Amino acid sequence: TNNMKNNQKFNVLFWVNKQRLKDSEAPIYIRIYVDSKRAEIATRHFIDPKFWDNKNSRVKPNGPNNFLINTFIETAKSELNKHYLFLMASGQMVQPNQLKNLYMRGFTVQGVHSF
Repeated sequence: TNNMKNNQKFNVLFWVNKQRLKDSEAPIYIRIYVDSKRAEIATRHFIDPKFWDNKNSRVKPNGPNNFLINTFIETAKSELNKHYLFLMASGQMVQPNQLKNLYMRGFTVQGVHSF
């Protein structure tokens, strides 16, 4: 049995990349942290930064498509969490890119996440 305790630090952040602003909308990115390493995923969602709640990493209640995008964020977060726990349970040291790849496999060719 593997008694080695895995105490890696895992975190998922959603953020608006204002460097890529186009027609007053910026893409929403996912940033996965495991210890000091990180991986990024560009989602296919865009938002006007004035509707983005930075503190809570979600679209403000008055933002366009707030329900759709916030539901996507919650789902993505739990997917990544599930992958992380699965890898940990199998006794692996988890790498952020592993999580990114597992998550990206859930996408179809059209870029729609399969729930």
